[in-house]
Amino acid sequence: MHRFISGIHLAGLVLIGIGLAAPWGWAISRGDRRYLLAPALLTLLLLYPVYRERGAYFAQNDTWMNQSQQAFGAEERDLTPLMDTLSSLPPGRVYAGLAGGWGKTYRVGAVPVYALLTANGFDTVGYLYHALSLNGDVQVLFDERRADEYNLFNIRYVVAPIGQPLPAFVKPIGDFGRHRLYQVDTTGYFDVVDAPLAFAGVKADCYPAADAWLKSGLPAAKLYPRIALSGTNSQSSSTPPLSRASTIIEQQTSVPHPAPGRILSESIAPDTYQADVAIDRASAVMLKSTYHPNWHASVDGVEVRPVMLMPSYIGIPVAPGQHHIQFEYQPQPLRGYLMVIGLLLLAGLATTEWPREWLARPARWLGLERFLPVWR
Repeated sequence: MHRFISGIHLAGLVLIGIGLAAPWGWAISRGDRRYLLAPALLTLLLLYPVYRERGAYFAQNDTWMNQSQQAFGAEERDLTPLMDTLSSLPPGRVYAGLAGGWGKTYRVGAVPVYALLTANGFDTVGYLYHALSLNGDVQVLFDERRADEYNLFNIRYVVAPIGQPLPAFVKPIGDFGRHRLYQVDTTGYFDVVDAPLAFAGVKADCYPAADAWLKSGLPAAKLYPRIALSGTNSQSSSTPPLSRASTIIEQQTSVPHPAPGRILSESIAPDTYQADVAIDRASAVMLKSTYHPNWHASVDGVEVRPVMLMPSYIGIPVAPGQHHIQFEYQPQPLRGYLMVIGLLLLAGLATTEWPREWLARPARWLGLERFLPVWR
């Protein structure tokens, strides 16, 4: 709805201009400068609340910016080594509280610490600076008391104010002024899981299913159901509908069993994730990143088709043995074609604004002068 409202606001700006132009047009058409006084007073009267509100808004922002600048200056000697330490550690997501919890009051000046981490390029879990992925809706349900959810979201590091209560498995590794850095044991961006269940449905059914799954004991038992959304994965007519996933998940038992395998090593590069794994029994290797059809996966150099795993991760079936796994995101070429078409369209629109005499010479040179009236 907020995107729809933004479009209405943009259209409203045009309507405001048209509305203000009407009395000015009337006054100018009278041919007497004295008539201009009326639209001038009307414009001032109508726009005064606008400029007054904008002035107060900018003044408040200026105050916040000055306060934040002073706060950053006072804590620079603590924040810089904190960020440097995080950069030197093995890759993993960082957590500094949820926006609906203690994260909203954990600030430097007026800026939340989770915003500082995002601005410094760290992969974070917490505030939704984008809400386009299915996992964006799920991550706000993160329960910082459960060790399995740290592993689920690959939250390897926690930054919190000293004194903030955290579970015992969240181990402190350093203090930086009033900030404390913690580390949590996870399997990294990869994990080896079982996928005994499968559901098929539409995107609207994903959140209720993921919510029920997250609250169950299945994540701790590393049981990740497969999901086939319409138009993404092949599905069987016997596959239970995703709309019934909540009921089916509640009936499942999560009996502890030996892990199907382990991650030996992993490496991260832009748009590419690689791992060496040891698989004890047929299972699935999962990448803790949002599923998209543009992801390509390979096992020992042989490409395989990824599937979606709960809550919206990428997974591939893997046989027993040691394997090298690679996931790579490859955008479809349509984006490039659309960019070229857009640039050509802009160039074409620009030529329609050129004066006729500018077009005459190249038109004569190309033998297209007879088409020139059509262009204008």
